[in-house]
Amino acid sequence: MTTAPRDSASSYLERVAGQAGKVGQRARRAVLLVRPSTVQGLVYSRRPSRARGDDEHLRDAIAWLGRAQDATPDGGVSAAFDLTTGWRPSYPETTGYIVPTMLHHAEICAADDSRRRAVQMGEWLRSVQREDGSIGRGLWSGENDTGKRAEVFNTGQVLFGYVALAEQTEDLAMIDAATRAANWLSSHQNPDGSWTAHSLGGVPHTYYTRVAWALARAGSVLDEPAWSEAARRCADWTAGLQHDNGWIDLMAFTPGTDPLTHTIAYTIEGLLECGLVLGSERAWSAGVTACDAMARSYAAPAGCRLPRRGELSATVDSEWRASARYSCPTGSAQLALCCQRVAAVDGRDDLAEFADELVQTVKASQPGPSAPPDQRGGIPGSMPIWGRYASLRYLNWATKFTADMLLDRIAGGLPRERYG
Repeated sequence: MTTAPRDSASSYLERVAGQAGKVGQRARRAVLLVRPSTVQGLVYSRRPSRARGDDEHLRDAIAWLGRAQDATPDGGVSAAFDLTTGWRPSYPETTGYIVPTMLHHAEICAADDSRRRAVQMGEWLRSVQREDGSIGRGLWSGENDTGKRAEVFNTGQVLFGYVALAEQTEDLAMIDAATRAANWLSSHQNPDGSWTAHSLGGVPHTYYTRVAWALARAGSVLDEPAWSEAARRCADWTAGLQHDNGWIDLMAFTPGTDPLTHTIAYTIEGLLECGLVLGSERAWSAGVTACDAMARSYAAPAGCRLPRRGELSATVDSEWRASARYSCPTGSAQLALCCQRVAAVDGRDDLAEFADELVQTVKASQPGPSAPPDQRGGIPGSMPIWGRYASLRYLNWATKFTADMLLDRIAGGLPRERYG
């Protein structure tokens, strides 16, 4: 028998240890799955929510976001409620874009508590910003996270919160936080408009149009043309990767895989909103073309619609065909919001009808008043909840986008320029 080199043996032992760790995690997960509280949660997740008015679903979504904030010790918003382990730590990235949702809710519904919560979130987000203006990856550990890698996408989403509060409060500290974040983002952008330094996996992603939108907002609110130009470069680069069938390359988290509707919607949303903020017909047109393609596929017999309850497939391929057997309510809510925006701006009744179908599937995924408090009003990562994306979890970002979708319906597609 040939003896393996020392480094190969070490690698082998590391692999074995890693596999053993995964087996142990699965075993612990299996034990947690049979707890009475978990079983109860799974039962409630299988009950389609009774059809209620948009205002009732919105009320429950905002209340869940409030409970998610109260579940943390720091003023941030818990990333998720996990049926097996409970509330997760605060998530800077998604707390960043929850701030605009709470401010919009405060305006539309005269809700002072939502404004108070948004300010509290913003103060926490300032406390976790690094000196260079960036935000680190992942969930907040409750201690100094300078060892974590800075992330372009996370920083862009937190920028939404800084800018919204800077605009609303004229707080100089919030203006400074927004300025440092925007400068950091623009300084790490490639000449073509993409990002690879500090990007997920070190590769470019077209869903970073949502970073571009944050820069466009910052440029508009704080009167800095350089940030607006950085946003335009990203939007133009993304539009240049669109195919004749409306598909846009590089929309997935992982290259070579079918993207989630979540990241597809990020891409479309960024294009549409950059189009509105920057007055870019190219960006707007690219976003509308992608919305049209998704709507046509949803209506087609072999398209992206799941036969079970008419939901949108969680992932789709480059021909806009379903490639999953579960749905991603996050992406469905985001796409509904995008189509509602196009319908409001361009008078597209066909996209309004498509959006309404998506809205109904998202509302059906939200546990109603009889559900346990930690689930009530939240939106799951997958439907059924044990699907592959964020399995067994109710997500703060899924709930945020559902609230945005409902606020937009209540406000009739206004305001034209969203906070994020």
